[in-house]
Amino acid sequence: MIIKCKIKFTLSVVVLLLLLTGCDNQFSSLLFPDKPKPPACTPDTTPVTFKKVGFWSENILDDSQDLQNDYKLINYASLDTLNYSFIQIDGDGTIIPFSSQEIQDRFVALVALARVNNPQIRVGISIGGDDDTNFNKIAETQFSLNTFAKNIVYCLNGDKSNCPALQGVVLDGIDLYWKYPEGNDEAKRFESMVKTLSEAIRPLGKYFSITIVSGKDKDSAKGIRDDVFQYVDYANVMAFNPDQGGELDSTLQDAKDAIAYWTSRCVIKNKIVLGVPFYSGGSATESYMKIIGTNPPSTERACRDDSAGRDYNGIPTIINKTKEVQTTAGGIMMRSIEYDILSNKGFSLIDAIDNTQKGIAVTTCN
Repeated sequence: MIIKCKIKFTLSVVVLLLLLTGCDNQFSSLLFPDKPKPPACTPDTTPVTFKKVGFWSENILDDSQDLQNDYKLINYASLDTLNYSFIQIDGDGTIIPFSSQEIQDRFVALVALARVNNPQIRVGISIGGDDDTNFNKIAETQFSLNTFAKNIVYCLNGDKSNCPALQGVVLDGIDLYWKYPEGNDEAKRFESMVKTLSEAIRPLGKYFSITIVSGKDKDSAKGIRDDVFQYVDYANVMAFNPDQGGELDSTLQDAKDAIAYWTSRCVIKNKIVLGVPFYSGGSATESYMKIIGTNPPSTERACRDDSAGRDYNGIPTIINKTKEVQTTAGGIMMRSIEYDILSNKGFSLIDAIDNTQKGIAVTTCN
């Protein structure tokens, strides 16, 4: 009896050792089954239309900018979408008027000039900015969301009596720039807002995009639920300053990581639009125009990504990001085009993107 017990004990020890060393996969899989894996994404066969989305803002970074005249120099033919940013909203869902007559006049002139120079361009507005307080207020009830969506439709259709802030300008679409939904409650509100706006805007033939985080900070990215993407035409991915604070960090690898993250979330390529910065981080936040100069532009600084402690995207990095997007995503978003060298196409980042996408060699840094 004692011998039998010893044999059973010895056999038990041997089996346990085999399990621990991975020698017996059959027993191991029974006792320690793998955790369930997330479902694989459906193969993406959606056709991709390369989008070149420019943002124009009234944000003056440095003394190189002349907003009153710079918009007249934009090569609008190099863009297919232009978003004026940022249009502010009140907590009741109404559009807040421009802060000055000069800015209002420039908005009207910018839209008109874009359409004269490129009849195919889509011109819209980006709503929001750094403060999401009013977005949260609006998204508290479906009634408020419906009111907000109705006001947006008035503005898109150029209904001056119901949207006096935008002076009756007819628009082609909007970008929703909620920076950024965090936590489960805001994620729910964000999804409700996106769904409500989508149902009001897209049947009109207008475009509807959102601007979202890079995904490097996974916690921030959780504020964007997977279901959101079915309601939008595309998402502008902020693949710069990926940690939402600190110095600008916008390498080619950051771009690849951002695209890979949202692709892993089953977002189709055509809906991923990679954001690229036209300004610096590091020791100073300055426009690309200020860093490179205009009289004359510095080829040396235009062809690298750092200068005097400032880190930015020079022409080669912009070219490489464009090439990466051509195979892995659906376009480029430029933030913001007023920071570009608009008076010299050889140094313009807008034109570097456009030429690369069209297969035209960019020779400035050769």
